[in-house]
Amino acid sequence: MSETITIDGVVYSEDKKTLIKYSEEKKEERFDIPDFVEEIGVGCFSDTDYTRYIIIGKNVRKICDRALGDQFKFVIKQIYIPGTVTELEGEIFDQGVDDGGRLVGGCVCWLGDRSGVYRDRRDRF
Repeated sequence: MSETITIDGVVYSEDKKTLIKYSEEKKEERFDIPDFVEEIGVGCFSDTDYTRYIIIGKNVRKICDRALGDQFKFVIKQIYIPGTVTELEGEIFDQGVDDGGRLVGGCVCWLGDRSGVYRDRRDRF
Protein backbone atom coordinates (compact mmCIF):
# COMPACT_ATOMS: atom_id res chain seq x y z
CA MET A 1 0.00 0.00 0.00
CA SER A 2 1.19 3.51 -0.77
CA GLU A 3 2.41 5.74 1.99
CA THR A 4 0.25 8.67 3.03
CA ILE A 5 0.67 11.83 5.07
CA THR A 6 -1.92 13.68 7.11
CA ILE A 7 -2.01 17.47 7.34
CA ASP A 8 -4.64 19.04 9.62
CA GLY A 9 -6.73 15.87 9.46
CA VAL A 10 -6.65 15.65 5.65
CA VAL A 11 -4.99 12.60 4.09
CA TYR A 12 -2.72 13.03 1.06
CA SER A 13 -0.47 10.70 -0.91
CA GLU A 14 3.14 10.79 0.27
CA ASP A 15 4.10 13.19 -2.54
CA LYS A 16 1.00 15.32 -1.71
CA LYS A 17 -0.19 15.21 -5.32
CA THR A 18 -3.38 13.28 -4.47
CA LEU A 19 -5.95 14.37 -1.91
CA ILE A 20 -7.11 11.00 -0.63
CA LYS A 21 -9.60 11.72 2.16
CA TYR A 22 -11.08 14.79 3.78
CA SER A 23 -11.71 13.99 7.44
CA GLU A 24 -15.28 13.56 8.60
CA GLU A 25 -14.08 15.08 11.89
CA LYS A 26 -13.31 18.48 10.33
CA LYS A 27 -15.90 21.11 11.18
CA GLU A 28 -14.82 23.95 8.87
CA GLU A 29 -17.47 25.18 6.43
CA ARG A 30 -14.91 26.02 3.73
CA PHE A 31 -11.96 24.04 2.43
CA ASP A 32 -9.43 25.36 -0.05
CA ILE A 33 -7.67 22.47 -1.75
CA PRO A 34 -3.97 23.35 -1.67
CA ASP A 35 -2.19 24.21 -4.90
CA PHE A 36 0.19 21.25 -4.49
CA VAL A 37 -2.72 18.83 -5.11
CA GLU A 38 -3.13 17.50 -8.68
CA GLU A 39 -5.82 14.85 -8.14
CA ILE A 40 -8.86 14.47 -5.88
CA GLY A 41 -9.28 10.80 -4.99
CA VAL A 42 -12.30 8.50 -5.16
CA GLY A 43 -14.90 9.35 -2.48
CA CYS A 44 -12.65 12.02 -0.96
CA PHE A 45 -15.46 14.24 0.41
CA SER A 46 -18.13 11.57 0.78
CA ASP A 47 -18.08 11.58 4.58
CA THR A 48 -18.09 15.31 5.30
CA ASP A 49 -20.89 16.63 7.50
CA TYR A 50 -19.82 20.27 7.81
CA THR A 51 -17.97 21.43 4.71
CA ARG A 52 -20.29 23.47 2.51
CA TYR A 53 -17.83 25.28 0.21
CA ILE A 54 -14.89 23.78 -1.70
CA ILE A 55 -12.33 25.76 -3.69
CA ILE A 56 -10.31 23.46 -5.94
CA GLY A 57 -6.66 24.45 -6.26
CA LYS A 58 -5.21 25.75 -9.50
CA ASN A 59 -3.07 22.64 -10.11
CA VAL A 60 -5.81 20.02 -9.84
CA ARG A 61 -6.05 18.19 -13.17
CA LYS A 62 -8.17 15.16 -12.25
CA ILE A 63 -11.27 14.61 -10.12
CA CYS A 64 -12.01 10.94 -9.47
CA ASP A 65 -15.32 9.08 -9.27
CA ARG A 66 -17.67 10.30 -6.51
CA ALA A 67 -14.90 12.54 -5.16
CA LEU A 68 -17.18 15.43 -4.30
CA GLY A 69 -20.21 13.86 -2.76
CA ASP A 70 -22.45 11.07 -1.72
CA GLN A 71 -26.04 11.10 -2.95
CA PHE A 72 -27.40 10.16 0.48
CA LYS A 73 -25.41 12.72 2.44
CA PHE A 74 -24.76 15.71 0.20
CA VAL A 75 -24.00 18.83 2.26
CA ILE A 76 -21.69 20.75 -0.10
CA LYS A 77 -23.39 23.92 -1.36
CA GLN A 78 -20.77 25.54 -3.62
CA ILE A 79 -17.77 24.22 -5.49
CA TYR A 80 -15.30 26.17 -7.60
CA ILE A 81 -13.74 24.04 -10.34
CA PRO A 82 -10.97 25.83 -12.26
CA GLY A 83 -10.44 25.39 -15.97
CA THR A 84 -7.21 23.51 -15.25
CA VAL A 85 -9.24 20.36 -14.49
CA THR A 86 -8.93 18.23 -17.61
CA GLU A 87 -10.09 14.81 -16.43
CA LEU A 88 -13.37 13.96 -14.73
CA GLU A 89 -13.64 10.29 -13.84
CA GLY A 90 -17.11 8.75 -13.59
CA GLU A 91 -19.76 10.62 -11.63
CA ILE A 92 -17.72 13.10 -9.64
CA PHE A 93 -20.73 14.45 -7.75
CA ASP A 94 -22.76 11.23 -7.56
CA GLN A 95 -25.68 13.40 -8.74
CA GLY A 96 -26.95 15.02 -11.90
CA VAL A 97 -26.28 18.63 -12.89
CA ASP A 98 -28.96 20.88 -14.37
CA ASP A 99 -28.44 23.45 -17.15
CA GLY A 100 -27.65 26.18 -14.62
CA GLY A 101 -24.69 24.28 -13.20
CA ARG A 102 -26.64 23.32 -10.08
CA LEU A 103 -26.45 19.82 -8.74
CA VAL A 104 -29.66 18.00 -8.02
CA GLY A 105 -28.81 18.34 -4.31
CA GLY A 106 -28.83 22.14 -4.62
CA CYS A 107 -25.09 22.70 -4.95
CA VAL A 108 -23.89 25.55 -7.17
CA CYS A 109 -20.84 24.69 -9.23
CA TRP A 110 -18.70 27.57 -10.54
CA LEU A 111 -16.77 26.39 -13.56
CA GLY A 112 -13.68 28.24 -14.70
CA ASP A 113 -12.60 28.16 -18.31
CA ARG A 114 -9.11 27.43 -19.56
CA SER A 115 -8.21 31.13 -19.71
CA GLY A 116 -9.06 31.71 -16.06
CA VAL A 117 -11.93 34.08 -16.78
CA TYR A 118 -13.90 32.85 -13.78
CA ARG A 119 -11.05 32.79 -11.27
CA ASP A 120 -12.43 35.97 -9.71
CA ARG A 121 -15.50 33.99 -8.63
CA ARG A 122 -13.47 32.38 -5.86
CA ASP A 123 -14.33 35.37 -3.67
CA ARG A 124 -18.02 34.44 -3.78
CA PHE A 125 -17.44 31.78 -1.15
